Amino acid sequence: MKNTEANMEALFDEIVERGRAEGVEDEQAFRDLVEEVVMDNGEDEGWYEEDEGGEMMEQLRGRWEEYREAVGLTASAEEIEQ
Repeated sequence: MKNTEANMEALFDEIVERGRAEGVEDEQAFRDLVEEVVMDNGEDEGWYEEDEGGEMMEQLRGRWEEYREAVGLTASAEEIEQ
């Protein structure tokens, strides 16, 4: 379990780095990037299986708000109203 959690964090860090570099700013592009990163890493390292990879993708896709914060896409309500 710890190894899976460590892999998940490493994948999320890669998603944030690539998303920042590629200018990923909407949720659909984020979801596509998550799929790309999980599949690339899983196939390269030999651990990707449909069940495990699919579960990781869903968990990582659920971190959209955390991703937005990490790349600086969040704005406070005051900033939006102005």
